[in-house]
Amino acid sequence: MALATVMEHKTRSFLTVLGVIIGTGAVIAVGSIITGVNDVMTELVSAMGPETILSFQFNLSFRGSITPEELKRSRSPGSSRRNSRSVAHRSSTFRPTF
Repeated sequence: MALATVMEHKTRSFLTVLGVIIGTGAVIAVGSIITGVNDVMTELVSAMGPETILSFQFNLSFRGSITPEELKRSRSPGSSRRNSRSVAHRSSTFRPTF
């Protein structure tokens, strides 16, 4: 019965098989590209040597607006728990900047 349905709808069956082949090929291609890029980046960083420091600059505005006073209190000795709550509370107003 199933074979008869496939034979009746040859175009639909062909397009389904073609879609499966293209989809599988796309997944394999993307996986291969990601693996290749990862290997190249690993070799590039390894070639720089063990005494190389990589430094990146990021925009930290996603943390919310922390005032200089809150930052100073969070860095003072003995203020680990008390001030981390106030900083966490103020940073909960998430406003992404694009």
